[in-house]
Amino acid sequence: MLPKKSSKIYSDYERVIERLYQIGVFRRGRNSPKFARQLHNAIGKPALRFPSVHIAGTNGKSSVSRKVAAGLQAAGLKVGLFTSPHIISTRERIAINGEMISENEVFEGLNILFDISTQKRLRPTFFDYLTVLSAAYFAKQQVDVAVYEVGLGGRLDATNIITPEVSVITSISEDHMDKLGPTLDHIAGEKAGIIKERVPLILGPFAHFAPIIDQAKRLSAPITHVDPVKGNFEDENRAIARAVMLQLNLPKNAIEAGIKTVSRCRFEESSYQGKPIVIDVAHNPDALKRLFEAVDIRYPGKVIHAVFGLAIGKDCMGCLEVISAKVEHIHLPCVDHTRLLKPSAIVAASKKSNMSVCPSVAQALEKALKADLIVVCGSFYIVESVLESIESTSSASA
Repeated sequence: MLPKKSSKIYSDYERVIERLYQIGVFRRGRNSPKFARQLHNAIGKPALRFPSVHIAGTNGKSSVSRKVAAGLQAAGLKVGLFTSPHIISTRERIAINGEMISENEVFEGLNILFDISTQKRLRPTFFDYLTVLSAAYFAKQQVDVAVYEVGLGGRLDATNIITPEVSVITSISEDHMDKLGPTLDHIAGEKAGIIKERVPLILGPFAHFAPIIDQAKRLSAPITHVDPVKGNFEDENRAIARAVMLQLNLPKNAIEAGIKTVSRCRFEESSYQGKPIVIDVAHNPDALKRLFEAVDIRYPGKVIHAVFGLAIGKDCMGCLEVISAKVEHIHLPCVDHTRLLKPSAIVAASKKSNMSVCPSVAQALEKALKADLIVVCGSFYIVESVLESIESTSSASA
């Protein structure tokens, strides 16, 4: 979401972000790390000037990234963190010790990258620009270490411009199959693309797949397997983060501080007009199963309504199977975003009777108040609108 204008710098920031969004995240035939590398090389390879941690996985990679970054910070280090996607502001993706990159740094940094791309006739994507911007910013600010969350897959991801101290694959399940391949082994093979020669690899309990093991052996990358844990998905994320921080030789107190860190919109508990609400960006069947397992534990026996939306290309029917078995009703709000499936199309394609289309997020939330508990899940784009609605309601009642 673009900010409202309030000053010249703000206006300049808005214009450079608009230009970035016009580029597009994915372009046919251009999803390759070579495009990010071309731009990275052109500015002197700043990502090689600081140590890093590289984290991939279908589910859990953002949570693990934030926990590891928090642990490193608790150890007294200056820590860069690159994550995606953002919820409200593009600046969320690039932070140092929890503080987002400034608007002016984004404005100046992107303009430099745009100029270089024009001069050298390079054609990076939206994600390429942000990845390289993060590297330039972290190097400029002289971070002690940076944690990089993979954007999509691994083998073709722009974040492969880094050479990490440790690589991490949190989990493998069905998601982005239109881009990563039709089977779990195909997906695992893409995630294995982050493995570097002799760089230690941490594997989550649900990431033990032959293509990953084979690639690690070929590159002589030592493997640490994280054992399955009792509890919900957050317990699993804590176990993976702990293994990463142990590999990095962090002190015990820093590790404990790191694993306590909770990510925004990952089982985030709030309230809406007095009703409890859980907000989670689970957007594939496996993540949703884990979400509702946690809901069952935290809110046993509650009548649940869901507010749900999904991006184009996701396993919508698989997601609805999981959700509809756990909730009394699913509300599908209309949100003006080109990457979201239209609620009417979801209803037309599904045979589920416990769902309905709502003209807006605000109206979906109002209808969901009939339940004991509201669960908001699916795309970041839906969650963004829900957070805005909750904030505007809270402001109006203050």
